[in-house]
Amino acid sequence: MSTVLLILLIVIAAKEREKRRVICEYQPTPRCKRVAKSRYRTIDGSCNNLKHSKWGKSYTCYPRFMDANYPDGHGNDIMNPRLLNPRKLSNSLFKEDVPHKSKKHNLMLMNWGQILANEMTYTSGILMPLYFRQIEPCCNESDASFHPKCAPIFIPENDFLNKELGHSCMNFVRSEVCPSCKNEPRKSINIRTSFLDFSIIYGNAESDLEKTRAYKNGLLNMKKNFLEDVGKNEDGPCGVKWRLWYPEVKVLP
Repeated sequence: MSTVLLILLIVIAAKEREKRRVICEYQPTPRCKRVAKSRYRTIDGSCNNLKHSKWGKSYTCYPRFMDANYPDGHGNDIMNPRLLNPRKLSNSLFKEDVPHKSKKHNLMLMNWGQILANEMTYTSGILMPLYFRQIEPCCNESDASFHPKCAPIFIPENDFLNKELGHSCMNFVRSEVCPSCKNEPRKSINIRTSFLDFSIIYGNAESDLEKTRAYKNGLLNMKKNFLEDVGKNEDGPCGVKWRLWYPEVKVLP
């Protein structure tokens, strides 16, 4: 790695620490006296537990049973030589070419499970605007793989993806760091509330809710023409603009 690139990474890391420090200074604890008398829950999940007002709140850190084990103890460096290659691990755990058939469940079980999973958990920072103009930014031949948000997964030579299709790298962009304000290993941010409150429809913040509501007879905003936005690439790589806070709606409308 060149000296210039090393200096650049040090500067980026310093800026990340400063941003986290500023965020930590302005993290107010939700006040629940007025909310406790409200008929409805808060849109961001705060004060659902009056004693622990941040429990289940959106935009908070994922809790862990055990801290992540990073080589540097924090998470800036993820290349741990003692860990197995993720692709090798995946191939060893999932060897079946033909999926199991069920006499009891159909595809809707998977769809419902995906909705539930995204209703309570969604990691912040996976689709970053920084990378929208690049197909595989963390697998190109430049120094992008050394970017602190890149964690490329290298495919072994004997893997069929490499031998038959010529793919030697899987693009992997790291999620955003949760500003936990503690000296602890890196955690990710859950932008969802931890409750089944239909946040995939209404969003996780007041600003989301305002965009969704029609403010007329309790209705949601709708377009006049069905699927009129198909093919319009406004904010991302998917080509369709939807006003739901559930990204998989582009796949499973």
